[in-house]
Amino acid sequence: MNYKDALDYLHRLRVFGSQPGLVRIASLCEELGNPQDDLKFIHVTGTNGKGSVCQMFYRTLCNAGYNTGLFVSPYVINFSERMQANGQCITEDEVSDLMEQVKQANERLAKRGIVPTEFETLTALSFLFYKMKNCEIVVLEAGMGGRNDSTNIINTTILSVIVSIGLDHTDFLGNSLEEIAYEKAGIIKSSPAIIPNLEKNLISIFQKESIRNNTQLFVANKDLFSVIKTDIYGSTIKYKDKIFNYSLVGDKQLENLNLFLCGIEVLKKEYDIELKAVINALENLKIPGRFDIFMKNPLVILDGAHNEAAAKNLANTIKKLLKNQKICLITGVMADKDYEKFAALISPLVDKIYTVNIDNKRSLSSETFAKIISKYNKNTTALDNYKDAIKTAMNFDFDIFLVTGSFYLVSEAYNTKL
Repeated sequence: MNYKDALDYLHRLRVFGSQPGLVRIASLCEELGNPQDDLKFIHVTGTNGKGSVCQMFYRTLCNAGYNTGLFVSPYVINFSERMQANGQCITEDEVSDLMEQVKQANERLAKRGIVPTEFETLTALSFLFYKMKNCEIVVLEAGMGGRNDSTNIINTTILSVIVSIGLDHTDFLGNSLEEIAYEKAGIIKSSPAIIPNLEKNLISIFQKESIRNNTQLFVANKDLFSVIKTDIYGSTIKYKDKIFNYSLVGDKQLENLNLFLCGIEVLKKEYDIELKAVINALENLKIPGRFDIFMKNPLVILDGAHNEAAAKNLANTIKKLLKNQKICLITGVMADKDYEKFAALISPLVDKIYTVNIDNKRSLSSETFAKIISKYNKNTTALDNYKDAIKTAMNFDFDIFLVTGSFYLVSEAYNTKL
């Protein structure tokens, strides 16, 4: 099996869709010798911000000298981003070799009527990868929810992290914040857990889960740092009498930072993590698709906001940091997202909008999205794709080109040559 064959095999499993539950992943991991049991994990879930917080832990632990793995989704530029170890992405040969092992295990399971999904297959492959790399700690991002997410097959967490609670994947997780919090609380096991400063009714859900597992729950309700200044390039932070630049933009990313620092304080009780390892990780942090300045002249910003909570965060950032700027929005969304609320929050804040089709079966058509957006901003035009939109937009005099609505769209922007 070569690299292309491996990815083709993985993507063919999309036909089985998302099927929450641990029976299939448990069977697959058992077929592979339960590699996850030989690893230790920082398990991260939440509606928005998981990827950013995972990167903070991963890079800090690498700096601190620990053999560290990272599992995140989705990827933005290329597939190998999803699995990393010690600063290196998984190689094509490693993907090919490990996928052959997992494929054979899947075929054995199929004879028993057990058919793992694409994400379950990828999760099991990642466990083999981290074991092969002798990782001491793996920073593991949950795919969807937590309690019934395939990543929750692990039992050896050293820290559970819940980043945020918002409405997303409601078909699977529930229609209320309480139901979603319950699902995400399911990653809490016998190790400490940290959560952001939430409403009391949501905190109580996590408290109950922590009590049931006889573990400590930490609420990041106190600022561990101060902000000296902030702009579209990030913030200048003072933390433990040290001043440094933090490149992630927006109030939500400052909340993520506070949660991460709370987690570091917990980890330091068992692990040797010096302050310089933390600061070095944060100073050099650049994550694709998180209010990411892709080009400076002209100024092109890519942001993967794709649900109501993320749209609120992005809208807040636009109001605070992009005031009095002439903004052109290029946007496309998935049909299974709450695109109406996204449109209502973002559309009134920009001057011109181009909707585009995304190369994904779940994509909402640009014509349909343009009709929705036109209720909030009449200056809206539907085009076929991102390349057409950005080329058309750049013929006009805008201060900023903002590309947002989906990580799939952000990925297309990264991989489009102009």
